[in-house]
Amino acid sequence: MSETDTGAGDAGPFAEQRRLFTLLSQDTRHLIIQELLGHPAHLMSLAELEYMTGKSQAAIKDQLET
Repeated sequence: MSETDTGAGDAGPFAEQRRLFTLLSQDTRHLIIQELLGHPAHLMSLAELEYMTGKSQAAIKDQLET
């Protein structure tokens, strides 16, 4: 695995893993991923995600767009 110049300077070889961990440790994102992976078709509608996670559609859209 090679390091690429990301402009982070001394971010180190595990910067991408830390970034992913930070993203996945967010509660809403974590719930969305759990529900998608647990869904038989892995294709949930926004309404299903809203119902299963208990989060608003706006919060879900925000997490999916970023």
